[in-house]
Amino acid sequence: MNNVRLCVIIGLAISIRLAGAGELPTETFSHANAGWQDRDPGKMIVSQLTSGGNPGGCLRLVFPAQSVAFPDTDAAVATGQMASAQFTGDYLGAEAMMLGFDFKADHVLPSSLWIKLYSSSNVIYRDVTSHLNVLNAWQPIRVSILSSDLGGWLGDVDAFFDVVRDVVRVEFQLTRQSEITQMYYLDNIFLDRLPEATPVAPDEDGAWGLTWRNLRVGDAYRVEAAGDLASPVWRSLGSFNAADQALELRFQSTNDVMFYRMSLD
Repeated sequence: MNNVRLCVIIGLAISIRLAGAGELPTETFSHANAGWQDRDPGKMIVSQLTSGGNPGGCLRLVFPAQSVAFPDTDAAVATGQMASAQFTGDYLGAEAMMLGFDFKADHVLPSSLWIKLYSSSNVIYRDVTSHLNVLNAWQPIRVSILSSDLGGWLGDVDAFFDVVRDVVRVEFQLTRQSEITQMYYLDNIFLDRLPEATPVAPDEDGAWGLTWRNLRVGDAYRVEAAGDLASPVWRSLGSFNAADQALELRFQSTNDVMFYRMSLD
């Protein structure tokens, strides 16, 4: 299992979506920086690239070389201007359940990478540094925003739901590793719902099914089953890479009660 993705498998199970929910944003940086900018002038340079993303454009974050090593910290910020405004507001009201992005590091990994969400009076953060383990390759990071416990959020966690109901600022905060020039890249920043399942009528052979929706194309998923939820022993039924946003799975009918869940692999 790819440990980069362990931060998001907790709580990924069947979800029930309310009627009337709108589309949630994904920022691909195909045409511009979309309102994302540097937080602290003079530390890190934030710019949009038209190529080199995953795929297409991306946001490049550069710490220039230093004569003497100093652990500068800076962030790429959703300012609420242009398309970045899609990432501010009421996450709960929009039924956003997961925040994710793709990250790539050239030459050296950062000392730290935090996601920070601000309301007008509180801030919560998620340290995802431990999930970065390769250079020169895109790594998917997905974090639950259903609760502070499920997502591993820290900071003003007593005010977690106040923050996610009124997000005014989003930051991806990096701390540099050494004095050499360091380049990092962000792409495909998104808010999304969790996979949800609806039953499918049995076919002529008696096999019944589930249609799973809200899948993210390209992400790897694992389907598991357990006979009870009191002391569940989850058994893997297989893994797949989503080629579409929906997938129908068929199961042979039995007399056993079974529970199913889908998680990011």
